[in-house]
Amino acid sequence: MQARMRWWLFGIIALVLVSLVGVLEPVKLRDRMDPNTGESVTPLKQIGPLRFYRPHIGLKLGLDLRGGSHLVLQAQPEGIYEFTMPEFKESLTDERRTELYGEIVSLLPRETIGTEKRDVEIRDQRVVVRTRVTDEADMVRQGEVIQGLLAERFPGLEKEVAELQPITRDSLLSIERIIENRVNPYGVTEPIIQRQPPDRIIVELPGMRDPEQAKNMIRQTAVLEFRHIPRKYAFGDRGPEVSTVDGREVFTFVDPTGNKVLTSEVIDESPVIVTGRDLKPEASRVMSVPGQPTAVGFELQGEARNVFEDFTRGHVSHFLAVVLDGQMISCPVIKTTIPGDGVIEGGFEGMGGLERARDLSILLNAGALPFDLEYVEDRTVSAQLGQDALVKSLWAGLLGLALVLVFMAAYYRVPGLLADVALIIFVILLMGMIKLVNQRLTLPGILAVILSIGMAVDANIIIFERLKEEIRTGKTMRSAVDAGFKRAWAAILDSNVCSIGTGLVLYMFGTGPIKGFAVALVIGVAVSLFTAVTVSRLFMNLLMRTRLARNVYLFGVKPSEVEGA
Repeated sequence: MQARMRWWLFGIIALVLVSLVGVLEPVKLRDRMDPNTGESVTPLKQIGPLRFYRPHIGLKLGLDLRGGSHLVLQAQPEGIYEFTMPEFKESLTDERRTELYGEIVSLLPRETIGTEKRDVEIRDQRVVVRTRVTDEADMVRQGEVIQGLLAERFPGLEKEVAELQPITRDSLLSIERIIENRVNPYGVTEPIIQRQPPDRIIVELPGMRDPEQAKNMIRQTAVLEFRHIPRKYAFGDRGPEVSTVDGREVFTFVDPTGNKVLTSEVIDESPVIVTGRDLKPEASRVMSVPGQPTAVGFELQGEARNVFEDFTRGHVSHFLAVVLDGQMISCPVIKTTIPGDGVIEGGFEGMGGLERARDLSILLNAGALPFDLEYVEDRTVSAQLGQDALVKSLWAGLLGLALVLVFMAAYYRVPGLLADVALIIFVILLMGMIKLVNQRLTLPGILAVILSIGMAVDANIIIFERLKEEIRTGKTMRSAVDAGFKRAWAAILDSNVCSIGTGLVLYMFGTGPIKGFAVALVIGVAVSLFTAVTVSRLFMNLLMRTRLARNVYLFGVKPSEVEGA
């Protein structure tokens, strides 16, 4: 055996062994993780750094094979409107600003505007209103309604700005990062989060047993607000009545006449001092000490530290509402000046209190979403259905492979048997490559693998048909093999390049399962090109050194068909 041929043989054997070890994971230098739970698996035996495990298929499975939740969320654009009013030309006291804030909010009911979100902010001599809109036409309509409602009370107002805040690429990137930060602490093993321009995010939670909690966390805007409660509702010793419902604190306020007021109305009339966007990243923490109430610590950054400190210094005995996504979770009284950090207490008692504190801390650390999200698709695949699909797909693949092996051996005889060996090597190398590039195996991916098997055989068929033609011309067996591979190469290369190009187009413009199909297809075509040309040719060259090469019948050619026979 020539030295070059020997090295090729050793190289192919090494690739097969490495692929088998990578896919079956019988030996690892670090802990093997359970794909379902994300926890480490106890090794059967350990020798130094080597850990030995029971072999298993170590490929990552997609949502359709493993079960879990498939979510599609759509970001909702906002309209921003700025107005100037004569009443704001003179300097406003804090009390007057709070009164005007409540008055403006009462003039702008959400139902009249036709939006689910309406935020008001007073900036110097301007009033800024933010609403959720569907498109530019809706933004224009809402702007006219808002201007008309405000003009009834403030006839001299002027609209300075009315613009649509669109969903940009950077916005989607920010949403993707925040969702990932929210989902990861819940132990979801390798969630899939993808952007789908112009305004959608795809989230897949494979293997998650209770996806509802994560789904709520994902969609939650997580806008934390510190709001100043007007004095007419709470001041000094006169605070809200606090009751507990399902472990959560519920606050009840009364107006100066003694009538109860809805908490949502109080929140609407309470101006925002600072928000969660002013919090220092990753600074929130759960504070749980036996004998003391559970709390969540926070720390402000930048100018917000000074704003918060100045506000608390000038509003001792006032009440400060802590509001998360429109829900009041705490309402403490300001007893002294608060610097740039503090704690949120209340609402964390009773069953599940510590879990709620942990959820709040995760939300604050992950950050607030720049836009509201709405679910446009919510699909759950059960683990049992995923397992059934996997078993059926594997049986289909094995059956197809078996039929191809039988056909090749029966029709092409000895070259067909060599092609069968090359085909088995192709399957092993393909699984190894899928493992190497960290690609998830989905139902479309399995389809691409089966399709690649057919394409790998197709290349061998082209080669062997060329080989039979060369043998019939009376050439020696070695010359016929060289000529067969050489003349078949152009057709094989053209078909495989076209297939790879198709896969790349599908990957560039497809989403979700289409991309999984495209990746598996491109890898399969590339590996089939290697095995059909390199591995098959190596085996044929080795066959030329045996007596079998003298019998043309074993190559699918009758002796009577050979010229000069």
